[in-house]
Amino acid sequence: MASYQTITRPCAPCTAVRWTAFPLLQLQVCCKWRCYHTRRCINEQTGSCLCGGIQYEINGPLTDILNCHCSMCRKLHASAFRTRAKVQASDWHIVKGQELMKFYESSPGEHKGFCSNCGSSLYTRFDAKPKVYSFPLGTLSTDRGVKAGRHVFVGSKAPWFEITDDLPQNAEYG
Repeated sequence: MASYQTITRPCAPCTAVRWTAFPLLQLQVCCKWRCYHTRRCINEQTGSCLCGGIQYEINGPLTDILNCHCSMCRKLHASAFRTRAKVQASDWHIVKGQELMKFYESSPGEHKGFCSNCGSSLYTRFDAKPKVYSFPLGTLSTDRGVKAGRHVFVGSKAPWFEITDDLPQNAEYG
């Protein structure tokens, strides 16, 4: 056991390797890298910006997943809507490229984080709720099968886009 490294959060290489579980210890060991992890590793998500200059990992659950049709999201993402999730700020870790992160205050207290090299939007932080980030699912490299549960701000959706699924639709955020 002395050859194993005990760590408090998963290492980035462990997203694509097999696991051996130790259920009584509530730990897992990565077969390739030989490091112990708590069960939080099951929730790990990884992602990056378009150029790959910024890479991140999320070590916690994604919540409040939705499709936002507000004009700000449409302009920021140059698309009909943004699919986004909330995550605890303490679960978000930039593993490469912190120096490339820049922020734009899109409205008072709302800061859009993006890559200064390629412009990819990575997350939004809020002065009023500093413990929560909102981020676009399009930057994820992993797929844990999460899906949006509703559409918001459909009252200001792009007129050229038609919503064709059966998800609930809210004119505002509600």
